[in-house]
Amino acid sequence: MSFPLGAILTPDGVNFALYSKNATQVFLLLFDKPDGEPTDIIQLSNRDKFIWHAWVKGLKAGQLYGYKVHGEYRPKWGISF
Repeated sequence: MSFPLGAILTPDGVNFALYSKNATQVFLLLFDKPDGEPTDIIQLSNRDKFIWHAWVKGLKAGQLYGYKVHGEYRPKWGISF
């Protein structure tokens, strides 16, 4: 589901949706501890226009997560991944 944006808790998991016009790849990283390594890395392969999204079954409130986003590096144009 591409909307709403953010991490949206559902009864069976969490829907993640992130806007990026210039991204070429987006990965969702799941963590068990704030200072730990990712326990899972999920590529967001669903994209509607500029919204990358994925629904992850079984996740609950309090799940630690972050994103790793790839794209061009053109600081003069304001693009820096």
